[in-house]
Amino acid sequence: MLRKTILILFLFAEIIFSQNLDSLYKEFILRNSIPNIETQFQISESENNKCGFSLAASIRTHLNEFTSDQLQKIEEIFARPEMQKSIVSPSGIFRIHFDTTGVNKPEYDTLDILNNVRIKLDINESVRRLAIAFDSAYTYEVEILGYIAPPKDGTFGGDDKYDIYVTSSAGGYGSTNLDDEIGDNKYISYIKIHNTFTGSFYTKGIEAARVTAAHEFHHAIQVGNYIYRDSDRFYYELTSTSMEEFVFDHVNDYYYYMKSYFNKPSRRFTRFDDGNDGYDVALWNIFLKEKFGSETPNTGDEIIKKSWDLMSEKNQKAIVALQNSLSHFGFSFSDLFNEFGIWLYFTNNRTKENKYFEEASFYPLVKNSTEIFLESSKMPIMLSCEPTSLNYLLIKDNSQGLPDSIFAILSNSDVNGTLTTGNNIDIDFTIETSSFDGSFEIGDNYFAKIVGNNSNYIGHSYIINNELASNYIERTNVDFVYPQPFRYEEFGNICFPTFADESGKSELYIYSADMNLIYNNSLPISVSGKMIVTWNGLDNNMNKLASGVYIYVTKANDKIKKGKFVILK
Repeated sequence: MLRKTILILFLFAEIIFSQNLDSLYKEFILRNSIPNIETQFQISESENNKCGFSLAASIRTHLNEFTSDQLQKIEEIFARPEMQKSIVSPSGIFRIHFDTTGVNKPEYDTLDILNNVRIKLDINESVRRLAIAFDSAYTYEVEILGYIAPPKDGTFGGDDKYDIYVTSSAGGYGSTNLDDEIGDNKYISYIKIHNTFTGSFYTKGIEAARVTAAHEFHHAIQVGNYIYRDSDRFYYELTSTSMEEFVFDHVNDYYYYMKSYFNKPSRRFTRFDDGNDGYDVALWNIFLKEKFGSETPNTGDEIIKKSWDLMSEKNQKAIVALQNSLSHFGFSFSDLFNEFGIWLYFTNNRTKENKYFEEASFYPLVKNSTEIFLESSKMPIMLSCEPTSLNYLLIKDNSQGLPDSIFAILSNSDVNGTLTTGNNIDIDFTIETSSFDGSFEIGDNYFAKIVGNNSNYIGHSYIINNELASNYIERTNVDFVYPQPFRYEEFGNICFPTFADESGKSELYIYSADMNLIYNNSLPISVSGKMIVTWNGLDNNMNKLASGVYIYVTKANDKIKKGKFVILK
């Protein structure tokens, strides 16, 4: 019965793919045409315009399903370009093919940091820097990380060196094209890379060429000595996009693709449609590398590589191989996937200095799935969690006299559920301000409960007022100013006691000893620990105050606290 079910699912998938052949063909032709104003606009509007690999590989592995006319055009595009000149990279590993005249000639520019202008490179310098970029990708991905280099291609391209073709019709930033199959879903390949990176590209010039070299070369590694499988396209793009950051950390083209995942993390991690394309979840590999980097620097890299070994040697699906790779090193996918959800929360204006993602301040904010007010909500909250999804529930509460925001991060770690459809896990989530039957404690003031079939797959973490619940300190009243006396050369801020207020803000007034108003503003009340507002010591004209005794007044919820404090310069 199980074999019959699998066969039905396989046939269904093949029918769906056949229905998409025409649209795939049209997109393939568009991406690989010499661009004009119209096609540049169409490509720039696409979600998946970064890399042509997945599209080209899907076309290549289904050639026998196209019409003879379509096949003729496809084969013309797959044919290796005839170009006017080539050079060998300094390492002797790559042969770079390019034109010295015409629409395909390389014309990269680079950023002059001192003058903040872009400088155009000549053809020879463009190709030289491109060759060095591919050598750098090889050094890091093969010699440092230990991946198996792509297989030799015989005399294709003139010799057995790996061939790079610089062209205006590269299928996006670039594309890794499957050539002859060498058995067990492995292929020799060659790479096309764009010749200018001007126009609609997010990253320009030689910087774009560098990250494209890192990205596409890992595709060549993947299909050459590991495996190509259409259903795992998300993982091919995830891994290649993360290689951009690992090889050329300073470029950061990957910033531009993560927004779709941050906007809807409740979609399954493994999807390659509806805005999910693999580029947007490259942060997963960056998470693994950075999480283990400080203690065991190579562990994240080894986990990623082991997953590719398992995909090839054990023929495991990517998400299953990833889970098994983590288990091999003694880690739980369930635990780490939920922790990944925490890291995704602390980005942008929520960034914690020296914690979580190194470049978190440049990332977007993750969007919550549901937002409720605790006082008026009808519990429980019913939620349907897709396999390998992250769900962010925002619960707002004013019952403690201050506005509290509680984020519940619920992760579904059921990797096997991604292999078929309709395997969401339905749960009921309840949160209250007092203990109830079957509940567990969150911080000091909240209690929660999760109920549902297979709820053992649901990981959960809680963030209260932008602090992990385990780190959150309940707000308490104080009646003193600190630090006292305040010295500008020693302290960044001075803290004043205040009362609770549902608005989350308190008015602060600073007076001189003769009662002249020096400063006033509405400031946020601290979200954790002491009930205070903080001030940087500058008056309304942004000037430092003279040494002396000053008077403060805070007003919140129509209640006042006041007193004296001292400034010493």
